[in-house]
Amino acid sequence: MERSGYSLPDDHTVHQFIIDELMDRGDTTIGSKLDRLLEKRRIADYYMDTPLYTDEGRYCIRISAEVISDVELLSPKKT
Repeated sequence: MERSGYSLPDDHTVHQFIIDELMDRGDTTIGSKLDRLLEKRRIADYYMDTPLYTDEGRYCIRISAEVISDVELLSPKKT
């Protein structure tokens, strides 16, 4: 995101900031995937009694790989 011209916050809000920026610029596919991953991370961090299933872990890995590929294709921020 920084390479695309975004100035990112240097705190715990960075994840939601990126999701919001992507959604605002119309990159809803990447934004939605990141939002799902963020929710899975929140569950893992704060609801440790929630069972973790192998298929769900594989899903998160696949979505993460897709996001990485998609981010490489981002166009620079319009000024």
